[in-house]
Amino acid sequence: MKSVKFSDQQPKEPISKITLENNFDLFKLTPNQIKSTKIFNYKGKIFDEIYKEALKLENEGKNSTNFLNNNNINNNNKNNNNNIKIEKIRFEIQYQTQMGQEIGILGNLNELGNWNQENCLRLNWTENNIWIKEIDGKNNNNIEFKFIFIVNNKVQKWEDGGNRILNLNEIIEKIKNENNKKFELNQQKIELNNNNILIVGCNWNQK
Repeated sequence: MKSVKFSDQQPKEPISKITLENNFDLFKLTPNQIKSTKIFNYKGKIFDEIYKEALKLENEGKNSTNFLNNNNINNNNKNNNNNIKIEKIRFEIQYQTQMGQEIGILGNLNELGNWNQENCLRLNWTENNIWIKEIDGKNNNNIEFKFIFIVNNKVQKWEDGGNRILNLNEIIEKIKNENNKKFELNQQKIELNNNNILIVGCNWNQK
């Protein structure tokens, strides 16, 4: 067993340590090599430790893209983006309410009431007056919706402006192309978390 530098030719004999010269070499490794060896980047950092640090940054709400790029694994990160999935969509909006008042959503999906006020999606109140609700995101693509203000089980008003639009294919392509899972789109804060939940943060539209 020995330590080698990984260059154009893949090492054939068993080794205990691999040092990658560039990020493309990561894709030349076999599954057995990845499991049985310690893999280092050209700065001498262990890849497993790099991924743990990147995950820590993501959990703290920070963007890990620059960190991964600086540690020579940006291509591997982009490769993972090819398998992006949106399992659920979580709507979030902060709105001050009183007893008997609620925030809901009406939209073009069954889960959003198909624009029928009686079937609207009612959000759940959480701390700091943030209203939240999740729906299935796997079979949806073009979503149009608006937030509504409900008083004593009756819709009192709709937010101003045109319909909000979520195009999931557009969002997935943006994540792939920009290598970023957190951004603003159409005045909405978009974030795809590690559980494949698309978080859509909004403010009430009022002219």
